[in-house]
Amino acid sequence: MDTLLEKLTKNFLHYFGNKNPTEDQRTLMQALLAGFILIRKLSMRGGVTEQEIACLFFAALGIDIYQSAEILRINKETVKEYRQNIIRKLHCKNMNQAIFITMLL
Repeated sequence: MDTLLEKLTKNFLHYFGNKNPTEDQRTLMQALLAGFILIRKLSMRGGVTEQEIACLFFAALGIDIYQSAEILRINKETVKEYRQNIIRKLHCKNMNQAIFITMLL
């Protein structure tokens, strides 16, 4: 069974049109995503989940709710819920503030 990071890597590459990535491409994308997710996960507070962190990452890249849902292969309402959870858990007023706060950690 694939880990969340492996699924995220495949979904991200697929979303951007690379349906048959090479091993090197998968490895590079996984390293980029892992670097962000693991570093942020260690520094996040408030019990933010891996899926919520992925949504925060996509928001920081300017990827909207619909695109995030496609990449993660979940419902757009779930992405909205994850974003609201992030805002609540980080005691922020909106996603922009959550992104900014996270960058400061």
